[in-house]
Amino acid sequence: MQLFARLGIEPEQREVHSEQAQQAEALVQKAADDRYFYDAAG
Repeated sequence: MQLFARLGIEPEQREVHSEQAQQAEALVQKAADDRYFYDAAG
């Protein structure tokens, strides 16, 4: 980040809209409850 500051580069700010965040969270929750998915690491 210091290099960016020296070169005058400002990283793009990312903004997540609440609707998109809610949809993503719902999808993750559905996948966690879905019988077609399982914990391959466990």
